[in-house]
Amino acid sequence: LELNEKKVQTAAKDLSLGGLLVCLAKMAMKSKIGMDMEWKNLPITRLDQVLFGESAASIVVSIRNGKESELETICKSHKIQSIFIGQTR
Repeated sequence: LELNEKKVQTAAKDLSLGGLLVCLAKMAMKSKIGMDMEWKNLPITRLDQVLFGESAASIVVSIRNGKESELETICKSHKIQSIFIGQTR
């Protein structure tokens, strides 16, 4: 809620149906905006688990340019882990 109130995020989607890859595809199709991914930041133990593992407790958040540090500050204040995985183009 704080990300939305402070106008940091532009979109957010949970990973409950289909996992990360399905979430990113849905977000890209809805917004008609592509993305460049940086997979190196993800904790990869099993690729299938990272890409398709379903979790209602994990979300992808799209933020406004220049708001990265604000996102990190808000996440840390709530003890939430954040991982940068790419940017839109």
